[in-house]
Amino acid sequence: MAKKIKEQKPAQQLFCDYCNTWLTVHKKFSLRSSSYDIVESTFHLYIYPSIGDLQLGEITTFDLQNLLETKAEILSLNSLKRIYSGLREVFYYAFITQALTVNLMSTVLFPYHKYPTDIKPKIVVLTEEEQIRLYKVCLRRKKNKKLVYRLGPVILLLLATGMRSGEVLSLRCSNIDLKNKEIRIDSTVSRIKNRNKEGEACYCYEVHSPKTKAGTRIIPLNAWAIKAITLLKEEVFVENDMDFLFTTKQGKIYKHRMLARDFDRLLEVADIEHKSLHCLRHTFSTQMLRENENMIILSSILGHTTPTTTYDTYIHLLGKEKETAIQLLDD
Repeated sequence: MAKKIKEQKPAQQLFCDYCNTWLTVHKKFSLRSSSYDIVESTFHLYIYPSIGDLQLGEITTFDLQNLLETKAEILSLNSLKRIYSGLREVFYYAFITQALTVNLMSTVLFPYHKYPTDIKPKIVVLTEEEQIRLYKVCLRRKKNKKLVYRLGPVILLLLATGMRSGEVLSLRCSNIDLKNKEIRIDSTVSRIKNRNKEGEACYCYEVHSPKTKAGTRIIPLNAWAIKAITLLKEEVFVENDMDFLFTTKQGKIYKHRMLARDFDRLLEVADIEHKSLHCLRHTFSTQMLRENENMIILSSILGHTTPTTTYDTYIHLLGKEKETAIQLLDD
């Protein structure tokens, strides 16, 4: 008779193997694909190199605290929060399933002392002069009157509405109401790992609803936004099955990296130093606050969950205008 193979106890498993099972069996189906990719990458990049080769039952609170303290020296606050959150979840799961007799993370402290509380994240915006130069480049035409840069109107639309890049890439023509001067945001595009088919690219693009309820919203259109949409419809639009306003010339989804690459090219032509695409959203937001836009209304336009998020993100940029914005928040 064949010998019965003794089943390995969870506590004897390598931590990386235990976590991989937890991720694929228990975590994967509770998250969006893009969110799952972030969690999985956090474990592979930051956690496994430190404790992945230890058995689950060998890990101590000292190992976990030391991991966090070490990573706090080199990683951003948000990255460390993802590590901390992932460890809390997996060790809580190990405890409630009796793989471990104690929850090791219950006594591990987050190293907030490593991060100065008085330093705000750097928000980069375009100056008024840079905006003018960018406008001119985006609207530049060839001798035959065609746009030099088909991406130009997209950049103007981002700058005039504060949309996220994923939202403009998934904006459908049916969600545009020029008569009432508004657009409806109810989807976004995310880059995710392709886990379904072999032999294809490692990543693909997924269109899905916004992460939060606040992300689904109506954005009013100003004159520049209407001009940008009109140009896209009349001169750039390509028929496509998804009804997207802006695609590649072949009617395919325009990828984030393509958008970022082409934006860099426009900045170079406009003689503007490199900035991320997100600076357009920051520029729109700060401009609205300088024009005394109500904080609650701006928060709604941006798709923030609460006005506090908008306030905390932008108020430190406004200097003497802080008091006015605070009064508007109270209204």
